[in-house]
Amino acid sequence: MVVRHLADFADPDSLLEAIGEIRRWKRLFKKYDNCHVGVLGKDQVRKAMTDANCGKEPSSIELACIMKFYGDGTHSLGLVEFKEAMECWSSYLRQEDDLRATIAHFNRSGTGKLDRWELRDYLVHLSRGAVVSSAEVDWVLSGSSILGDGICYPLELMRATSLWHASRAVRRPRQSSCGCIIS
Repeated sequence: MVVRHLADFADPDSLLEAIGEIRRWKRLFKKYDNCHVGVLGKDQVRKAMTDANCGKEPSSIELACIMKFYGDGTHSLGLVEFKEAMECWSSYLRQEDDLRATIAHFNRSGTGKLDRWELRDYLVHLSRGAVVSSAEVDWVLSGSSILGDGICYPLELMRATSLWHASRAVRRPRQSSCGCIIS
C-alpha cells in the first residue's frame, strides 16, 4: 500500500475503490492477527498462505522465503508487508506449475532447485543461447536467492527471471523509430 495524495486519483470512484481495497486488506489482516498486536508471526502467515492455497500448507522453504523477504529480518509482518507478501504468494501459486516444470527441466541433479550452474543454463535458455558470464549469474543469484544460500528455489525463480529480463532490457540497444531518407 503506497500512500497517495488525493490529487493522484482521477475521480471519486477511484478514490473509493482504493479505500475499499485498504479496508479489505485490513479485514484480512485482522483475521490472522489473533493476538491483536498489529503484526503477524510465522505461524499466522503460514495459516494465511495455507488458506490462500486451498488448505495446502506452504513448504518450510516457501514460508522462510516469504518471511525473510517481506519481514525485513523481524520474523513478523505488518499490514503493508502482509499485503505485499500475500500478493507475491498469490502470483507464485498462479505460476507454480510452470516454475516447477522449468526447474525440473534444468535441474540435472534432481534436487528440485537450481544451483548456480543450472541457473546459468536457464539464463542461457532465456537469452536464446547467448553467452551468460559468471558475474551475471552471480548477480542474478545474489538478487534472487532470498535465503542467501546460493540456490534458486521455485519461489526464487520468479525473482531470478524478472531480474534477468530487466537487466537484458537495460542492455538491449534501442531500436530507432525514425529513419533517414536520402534522395
